[in-house]
Formats: sequence, C-alpha cells, structure tokens
Amino acid sequence: MSNKQNLYTGIWRSQSLKIRDFLTGNDQEQVIQLDRTEFERAGNRKGSGYTFNLMLENGRAVNNISGTAVARDLDEYLSDNKLFRDLLKDRKVKINLDSEFRLHLKKL
Repeated sequence: MSNKQNLYTGIWRSQSLKIRDFLTGNDQEQVIQLDRTEFERAGNRKGSGYTFNLMLENGRAVNNISGTAVARDLDEYLSDNKLFRDLLKDRKVKINLDSEFRLHLKKL
C-alpha cells in the first residue's frame, strides 16, 4: 500500500461513533464540526481542497469521487465496515464536507 493511500482513514475512524449515531437516530440531517488541523496533518491540500460531496445509495458511492482522497477514504471506511454496510443498506445518504470543515450528513 502506498503512503498516499488512506491518509484520512484515521479521521473517519475517529468520527465513526457520531456517524453511526446519526444513521441510527431519527434526525434527517446533522452537522459535525471537524478539526482543520487533523486534515492538514494528514494531507497537503490547499485551501478548500478537502471539500467533497458523497452520495451513497445502498452503501455504495453513486457519484464520481475519484478526484478526492478525502471522500474516497470515507467511502472505503464505510464500505469496509460491516456495521456501516448494514446501516446504509436500502438507504440514500448525502455526505459533504464544506470549506469550514463541517461534515453535513443528510438522509434522503
């Protein structure tokens, strides 16, 4: 495995309880404030280079995330985890990270 892969998996692992709580809860939307310095330590993107939109249907990305390692690592983390695969089955979820490092979760 190249050292350029999975740079952000640790961040997603650290947020997994909050993501799980959202998926198991009744709220349709949630915003989680993330720490900019964690991303800057993990990668070397400039400015808003960490932002992404990830659309999941039945636990699979349905939009093109090939250009963003941040989203790819989140998608891979969720799809490799049986609990998240089960929670995302038969669901549509939109996840995006904005330029202020707020992670927006929305059940569609």
